[in-house]
Amino acid sequence: MESLLVECGVRNVLAGCERKWTKIALNQSSLKQGAGGDVLALPERPEVILLPSEPYAFGDRDRDSLVEMGFVRERILLVDGVMLSWWMSRTAAGLKEFRELRMVVEGVVAGL
Repeated sequence: MESLLVECGVRNVLAGCERKWTKIALNQSSLKQGAGGDVLALPERPEVILLPSEPYAFGDRDRDSLVEMGFVRERILLVDGVMLSWWMSRTAAGLKEFRELRMVVEGVVAGL
């Protein structure tokens, strides 16, 4: 997913994370005691959060949870994970869709 987003000009605040399926804490101080290597603190607060439909189907409840944590609803976007994660059969369409999404994201960031 990340390489497709990078190709479209999107920067991932978790790009340096070597683990997949990582649980995220909002910052270092919110890490639970004893969590060990299972939880990673966000290195910086993201401008926009993309919640894909694949490989886990994020939805409105997940967005609501992030809003409760202090993120701005309009900066949490539900996106088509198929276009992000189904290589070959969806790559060309995914590039087009996520280049367009980048313009939407830039508008969201500029407007808030």
